[in-house]
Amino acid sequence: MPGFILNPIAIYGSEPGFQPPPPYTPTYNAIYFSGIDQYYYSGSNLFGDPDRRGGINRTFFDNSGSLESPNQWIITSNGVGTGETPILTRAGGSLRDTVLQYWDIESGSTSYKRLQTTNKLEFPFAQMEYADTFPDTGGTGRGIETSQDEEYALFYGEEFLRTSATDTHESGIAKLPYSTITSSYAGDSTFKTNIGSGPNNLTRGGSGGRINKLHITSAKKIGVCHNAVGWDNVTGSVQEFVVLNNDGSQDYNFSFSGSWTNAAGDEQNNGSTLATYYFDNPADGKKRWIVAGSFKKFNGTTYNHILAFDETGSIDTTFNSFGAGFNSTVKNIFKVDDDFMCVVGEFTTYNGSNAQRAVVLRYDGAMLGGMTSNDGNVIYDGVFYDEYLYLRGDFINWQPQGGSSIFANGIASVKTDFATVNPNYFTGTGSFETEFGYSDIFDTGSSQPVEVFLG
Repeated sequence: MPGFILNPIAIYGSEPGFQPPPPYTPTYNAIYFSGIDQYYYSGSNLFGDPDRRGGINRTFFDNSGSLESPNQWIITSNGVGTGETPILTRAGGSLRDTVLQYWDIESGSTSYKRLQTTNKLEFPFAQMEYADTFPDTGGTGRGIETSQDEEYALFYGEEFLRTSATDTHESGIAKLPYSTITSSYAGDSTFKTNIGSGPNNLTRGGSGGRINKLHITSAKKIGVCHNAVGWDNVTGSVQEFVVLNNDGSQDYNFSFSGSWTNAAGDEQNNGSTLATYYFDNPADGKKRWIVAGSFKKFNGTTYNHILAFDETGSIDTTFNSFGAGFNSTVKNIFKVDDDFMCVVGEFTTYNGSNAQRAVVLRYDGAMLGGMTSNDGNVIYDGVFYDEYLYLRGDFINWQPQGGSSIFANGIASVKTDFATVNPNYFTGTGSFETEFGYSDIFDTGSSQPVEVFLG
């Protein structure tokens, strides 16, 4: 099967020149994959076992040689006890020296969830620092987002999200400080109180509250894509998107009213805002929130899956002025640099130009470049690192601008011109597949730690 990913991924990163505070001590560069049914191909050689079950497969790579060197891939199994079977990877994230993982687990006829941490600097990632198992009765986690200074992680998902057997988070968001992450998942109690009910109690059609995506700015404002008609039991504003302060309270300096709808003018029960991003320091000096997803219209005006707000919640009319937007759903957005972002999803055009499920846009919506073609249905997410985009989706082949089709089986790496292929990443004979899994790409040895989970 192609490189299939069930869940979206979460992005983690840092500003250029950022140095993590102690006790985080970078030691090496690495690329990390984790999941169920994981295997890696190089030519006709298969590494790992595609039928392996009952364990969480880890593949570790020490970035001292070319990425496709087979002898630098190691398979380990960790985090699953005797008689336990991992069913599904729900979320993955990272916080300084710690990998966070969230799984559906089965043991006999019993189903439960596990939120665990593993020290990612312990080669080969086989040390489980702390794990909490709780009944499969609470809200399901959907992702983990890390603050840019790596002070805390936000674990998010559906209403009454559980971080332990006894601690639930009605809002669907839990703040997990690094200082307590290996000893407790109770979360920040002040944040929990301030955020209140979140989208719970304000959904449509009997749906449960749901957090679709988060983005944390350098100033620690938190943009939240959700599925409710208001926030914390207050209707009439911030429908499907809200900005929070670092302590979980609502940022009342950002406010709007209006509905997000499809082409027929209908609202969607699970929400249609699926991705958000914030330009902190663009060249034009205008800080702006980007909101994207499956919607066609906002307040009756057609924006085709993407629009921008200024810091007060007013629509930024300079963003993609008079442009046609995307022809289908946006799944995620990630940073390229201060002036550019990469947008990925199910679309095939942007403003009428070819953009096969991935495009790089400037802060004002101008298009820098787009993918020529791929044979999949969606690109879920990616990361920009060291001049290259890494894009992960369900395709088998993709084609760079002006080039020939490349067998990549779920991951492509190319510069932002979508023409210059990364010569050291899964080109020609290298590929991998991950079913019900996620991956982590992180650089623990430079001044720009960049981490991404695909799942």
